[in-house]
Amino acid sequence: MSQPGVIGCVCIASGMAPTFLSLRAHAGMLGGTIGRMSGQASMSFQSRDSTFRTTQQLGELFGRVVGLRRTGKLDDAAKMLLDGAVVLFGPLWDSLSRRDSSSAAILLGSRERISAYAMFVQHEAEIEELRGHVRKARDGFRRALEVHLEAARLGSEIDAVTRSALRTLKPRVDLDQLPKAYRIQLDRIVGPT
Repeated sequence: MSQPGVIGCVCIASGMAPTFLSLRAHAGMLGGTIGRMSGQASMSFQSRDSTFRTTQQLGELFGRVVGLRRTGKLDDAAKMLLDGAVVLFGPLWDSLSRRDSSSAAILLGSRERISAYAMFVQHEAEIEELRGHVRKARDGFRRALEVHLEAARLGSEIDAVTRSALRTLKPRVDLDQLPKAYRIQLDRIVGPT
């Protein structure tokens, strides 16, 4: 079922068939292996393919989590989300929540990994909101917004997913509690409130 260099996780949710989620188990998991050619970085075809597959798998995982949330299976959704995060980020997952958003982004390294982490945090916050844990949800939405903004800093173009996430999160966060640099960046990307 798995190949060398690939780790897997069977995610089982009640009422759903077991789902095998495999993700590349190497340091460049989402960013891909960067080949050095004449001093310039270029992503190999194999890396782009691996990144595409991982992105596709994350989309499928998040889709299943949303489906479980909508049917009220919040514990199953939370478990599936945690299992996917542990597979993707490994032992780094626990460490990320203990760091500020900027430090977490530095640890994650690539824009793709930072964005993936932001999406996991956002989905966690949505589950907490449905459970009625207002403070946890509010803190999670703020964290997700900050991490999405950290990902946005790493590229000249803001991808549609990040822009959409920022638009979704903006009304759910007390903007006065955000550092000024984040507020300025957010207004630049999605416009003022």
